[in-house]
Amino acid sequence: MRYETYILKGNLLSEEMNTKLKYSLNAWAEEGFSLHSITPQINEGTTEGYILILSKEENEKPEER
Repeated sequence: MRYETYILKGNLLSEEMNTKLKYSLNAWAEEGFSLHSITPQINEGTTEGYILILSKEENEKPEER
């Protein structure tokens, strides 16, 4: 399993942010990733952005050392 993180700044309730999120998720999906989880970035009670954690199945086995 391989993981990637993506930081999305802003409020998901805005139409602009919603469009950006859809574009980003579709771009990652084309590379074989799926959304694992979303974690809000909170500062003094205000959500400033989100950390998206994406996962991808790896078919190749790591080389033995």
